Amino acid sequence: MNFKQKVLAISILALITLAFPRCNNHKESSNIKVGSILSITGKMSNYGKSSQFALMAMSEVLNKEREKKGYPKLEIIFEDDKLETKDGVAAANKLIDVDKVSAIIGAQPSSITLAIAPIIESKKVVLVSPASTSTDVTTAGDYVFRTILSGEYEGKVSADLYKQYYNGKKLAILYINNDYGLSLKKVFLGSLGNPSVLELAYNETETRFSSYLTKIKENGIEVVYILGYNEMVDIFKKAKELNLNVSWLGAAQMGSQSLIDKIGNAADGTIFPYWEFSLESVKMNNSEFYSLFEKYSSGAELDAFAANAVDALSILNSVIKDKPMSGQEIKNELYKVKDFNGITGQLSFDKNGDVMKKITVKTIKNGKIVNL
Repeated sequence: MNFKQKVLAISILALITLAFPRCNNHKESSNIKVGSILSITGKMSNYGKSSQFALMAMSEVLNKEREKKGYPKLEIIFEDDKLETKDGVAAANKLIDVDKVSAIIGAQPSSITLAIAPIIESKKVVLVSPASTSTDVTTAGDYVFRTILSGEYEGKVSADLYKQYYNGKKLAILYINNDYGLSLKKVFLGSLGNPSVLELAYNETETRFSSYLTKIKENGIEVVYILGYNEMVDIFKKAKELNLNVSWLGAAQMGSQSLIDKIGNAADGTIFPYWEFSLESVKMNNSEFYSLFEKYSSGAELDAFAANAVDALSILNSVIKDKPMSGQEIKNELYKVKDFNGITGQLSFDKNGDVMKKITVKTIKNGKIVNL
């Protein structure tokens, strides 16, 4: 073969290669991608991991149904915000720009959700938070939804509980100094007419609570409204150790039996608002999902945040059917959701993307969460 023939052969081969791309083992996914931003590592990792396992389990259940209908599967792409705002922002940009998702489940901390919200709005991608209660989330944008109750609603209910059970008793608020604690405190006090109370704020890194509890004791406080996370274990145990004789009013964060198990009976008598979520009901009515959750989580508790994450995925599944949808299309459909039957009860979205669902009242008795 002479030089010209070689050049011609190479040219023909190149044209064939361009016309018929090489086959390889990598195929473009036909799945519908849904992003998820959770606090999988860091101080609140127990909530992030529980939500991750729950989403894995429910996606498996939903994808079986989708396969029967001939719908593309839902593919959840998990990102870890590590309880850091910068990591949450980076995760949102990656999910939107690289993975090309049109909907994201998350974030959990209100501060991270609020940091992500401007990105969501500018890029027209839906965000459904299962855990952010800050009142500021209500006005964070047209594409921002949540399956957890707004602090605006919960704070008012808590104020009503105080008036119903403890009206006139000397009150203190012991709260974590972040968006969650500040927003609930503000609504609670506003609903009571901003009375004079002892306000005690602690930082997220705080591990010693003796001084706060001693101040409560010295001021003759009768009722303590507590707003916190896992650190409540140390607070209640230290209060018992100091023989602090007060009535406790809690928030929905206390609706985790694994949290109460760590506290023991030190939280007995605490009352708090909660939504219609029954673990026993889930085990009975969603047995396939719960069995898968137990498998993935190695027996960890399905907490309320995880249940809210499941409802977020289930609602998105009901909206996104046989083909991918833009964020704008998903958003428009979510505003139409009314009386959706989730595992946390019937859910609807209002004009701000806030969830509406029924509230119940719980208490702690012998270290167990029961109806009041």
